[in-house]
Amino acid sequence: MIFIIGCCFGSFGYLVATRQLSGLSLIFPASHCTTCKSHLHWYELIPVISFTLQAGRCRHCQVKLPFGYLVAELTCGLLFVLCLKDTILPTSLLTLFWLYTAWILSIVDIYSQLLDLGIFLVQHYSYGVFNFI
Repeated sequence: MIFIIGCCFGSFGYLVATRQLSGLSLIFPASHCTTCKSHLHWYELIPVISFTLQAGRCRHCQVKLPFGYLVAELTCGLLFVLCLKDTILPTSLLTLFWLYTAWILSIVDIYSQLLDLGIFLVQHYSYGVFNFI
């Protein structure tokens, strides 16, 4: 169950990173194919499963979807399992939050190589302060 929740967060995190890079809102437009602009239905948005069932292609125009979607979902699912495998303590949740935000920042950095240092420093020092307390 933790893996599935992690995959959902991975899908959302990848959306946040890619939309931030393209200057789109997180809310509008709704999830769509970047090539044909077709609106995606709920069953096309199920992490890992829909990518696999659709053979990594858009159901409408058959264009190959970026492999990054699947990789992002799987790595975030694994991240959740590794952080929460033994117990769900406040420290585990804090570590998970820090790793999740670092993971999103990494995606932004991989694609744009323009990571905002201010965001990184806030994220980095907040983790240090909370671990100190």
